[in-house]
Amino acid sequence: MSCQQTKGLHLTNIVVPEVVDFRDTVSLSCSYNMGNHTLNSVKWYKDDNEFFRCEISGDAPEFKLISKTSKMTIAALPTHDPIIHGLQPTYSIGEFLIANCSTDRSSPAASLYWYIDDEKASPDYLQPPHETTINTDGFILRSRSVEIRFRIDKTRLAKSRGIMKMKCLAKIDQFPAATREKTAKVFIMSADDFLNNQKLINWRNSEIRKVPTIISFDTMENLREICTHL
Repeated sequence: MSCQQTKGLHLTNIVVPEVVDFRDTVSLSCSYNMGNHTLNSVKWYKDDNEFFRCEISGDAPEFKLISKTSKMTIAALPTHDPIIHGLQPTYSIGEFLIANCSTDRSSPAASLYWYIDDEKASPDYLQPPHETTINTDGFILRSRSVEIRFRIDKTRLAKSRGIMKMKCLAKIDQFPAATREKTAKVFIMSADDFLNNQKLINWRNSEIRKVPTIISFDTMENLREICTHL
């Protein structure tokens, strides 16, 4: 019993990125095997217009035709990480932390999420988001900002152990790979830290007052001349 393999026209591979930024240059490729046929044409189509979908046809007399499709989404993705404004390097118990996070312009718009020590911030800490838009190259680009504000208390100090990590995450649900984030660390001072810091400041000030005044030789000569004239 023998088995004969007939070589026919077929596509072996098509490479089309799933998501691309409208500002980028995109490369599309397709591989095919003509078998015993002679190539007549290779065409790309996009939405029935010759550009995107790969269609390969053989030469006469058969004119066999094969095609394969793949979807590519064009978007305006963020080009930089979120920006955090308003954070102070140090906070004391009882103070309010107020900070703002804003996203890069994109289409679709990115959603913003605040995290405190890797835990998602309570909705009670967040102000309503603010959005601005701009129209460019046929895309409506959107930038969003969200303010977070909460009071530093002993519970927060205990959780953070003196160093609190604030993270802002910008995420586009349709394109997880485009997720960006920004992290910043702030120090939380306890009451003891504050008192020790004040003692240190007072000690340094007292040491400065104890520094003796040094009179140079020239200064002494000038004083003698003044006394002589008197």
